[in-house]
Amino acid sequence: MPLSIEINEKREKAANRRFRAFLFVSGVVIIVLLLLLTWQTYRYNEGQMETNRWVTHTHRVLYSSQKLLTTIVDAETANRGFVITGNDTYLDPLQRAHMVVRGELSNLESLTSDNQEYRVVFQQLRSLIERKMAWSDSVVQVRTSDASVARWLISSQYGKKLMDSIRMAIHGIQEAENGLLRKRSSASAAQVAAFSQLFTVTQALLLFLVIALMTTVLITLSARRRASLALRQASLEISDLYDNAPSGYFSVNASLVITNINQTLLKWLGYQREEVVGKFRYEDLLTEESKKTFLASFEKDFEAYERNGSVSDLEFEYRKKDGGSIPVMVSSVAVLDEDGKFIKSRSSVADYTEQKRAIEKIIQLNSELEAFTYSVSHDLRAPLRTITGYSQMILEDYKEKIDAEQMRLVTTVSNGARRMAQLIDDLLEFSRVGRKDMQKVTVNTNDLVASVIHDLRQQTNGHVYEVAVDDLPECRGDLSLLRQVWVNLLSNAIKYSSKTSRPSIRVHAIQETDRAGFCVEDNGVGFDMKHSQKLFGVFQRLHKMTDFEGTGVGLALVKRIIDRHGGKIWADAAVGQGARFYFTLPQN
Repeated sequence: MPLSIEINEKREKAANRRFRAFLFVSGVVIIVLLLLLTWQTYRYNEGQMETNRWVTHTHRVLYSSQKLLTTIVDAETANRGFVITGNDTYLDPLQRAHMVVRGELSNLESLTSDNQEYRVVFQQLRSLIERKMAWSDSVVQVRTSDASVARWLISSQYGKKLMDSIRMAIHGIQEAENGLLRKRSSASAAQVAAFSQLFTVTQALLLFLVIALMTTVLITLSARRRASLALRQASLEISDLYDNAPSGYFSVNASLVITNINQTLLKWLGYQREEVVGKFRYEDLLTEESKKTFLASFEKDFEAYERNGSVSDLEFEYRKKDGGSIPVMVSSVAVLDEDGKFIKSRSSVADYTEQKRAIEKIIQLNSELEAFTYSVSHDLRAPLRTITGYSQMILEDYKEKIDAEQMRLVTTVSNGARRMAQLIDDLLEFSRVGRKDMQKVTVNTNDLVASVIHDLRQQTNGHVYEVAVDDLPECRGDLSLLRQVWVNLLSNAIKYSSKTSRPSIRVHAIQETDRAGFCVEDNGVGFDMKHSQKLFGVFQRLHKMTDFEGTGVGLALVKRIIDRHGGKIWADAAVGQGARFYFTLPQN
């Protein structure tokens, strides 16, 4: 997956998480506000109902007290009318008024029974009312026998005083109830104001949250639309890259049925997508020979593929629709589930036609090179042997008949022929190293270096030099080729330190993370590092032939061997201060 798409997906996931968190928090806040509003509304309604109940109760007390007072006044009026006129029609209203007074007094007492302060007031009021009604009854009785006495009783003001006392008691109750009414009305108004404020603030918060939520949703939806368009555009671009890539691509499922294939591979094979996807298994793409090879080792290879997760550079022959074939190189990555089971593959296919032609050309060139090598080794060596042989005969048979200059010329010809033969041998060896099949083994470097030094001491004819060898790590490679590396490097160290008073050579290991590292250093003539780029080239020499013999192939041969092993070689030196050659080799 491209890095930019992966970053965009991470950003989108983070944005989605933030959006969901915002929705959740907003929803919780809205629910809390609604619950708070509901609870406050419930409490407000309960309070209002309680206040209204008490206000209604106060109005009932005021109404009952006023009715009691009005009835007493009506009874007093009926009593006076009977005393003045003696007309019996006043007696019925008087009796009804007395009944109503008693009933209304009981009702008023019942309404105010929860108020302990009213008990004494009602005891006094009941006493006054009973006395007033008893006095009225007595006046009525007196009037039936003596009108003048009855009028005198009326004019005595006793009834008026009782009436005034009753009126004052009832007015006291009414004033108290009016005070309660004002207090409860004020409390109700305060509750209404507080609830209105709370309702307004809550509604404002809810409105703000709803607007913020809607705005966020709209912004998110807009961003998602833009992201969706960008993703669609990226998908189209990726699809275009996938379909028109210079390499073929395809995928198979767990049953090896092809589930996807790009246009490049379809063009190579001459098929349409609908002819392949969901219909071809992977082996249906192969020629008969490739199919046999594939199916023969499929189970074993697939286990390794599933275990390692990938394979690379597998060579197959794909069958074209027209019956032809195309050589390909296939690399594949396995997509596994959480249990490590294969789900599908993603495979890339490279057209191997040109590479195969190049390999065939290389094989042909190698054959030609083998023929050339054979020709060099036989055809060129014959005249060189003739020159060397005749030169030696002249030096041996005619040394007393020729002068010094002639002797020098014949010696020069002989030495040149020998150098030419050595150069041919070195070139042949250089050529063989590039073509030789390597047999890699684990090499005990200490034993190998000791063996090489022993052989070199046998060849140096008593030349004295010191060699210090530290403990060396094992490495892996072709034993004969690696022996050639050590022979060439140690021979060079001996040669270029031979003109110092005390030649000294040291072989030691260098620290490398995952490879075996070595160093061969001497105290010889060294070389100028500005010419170091020539060091490992064929026929490249940093010293005169008259100073040190050599063909200029030895270090080139060393580099080729180390390159073939996947290692590295480099050097460090200074004129007159010796040289150090470093190289690395695989350990496994």
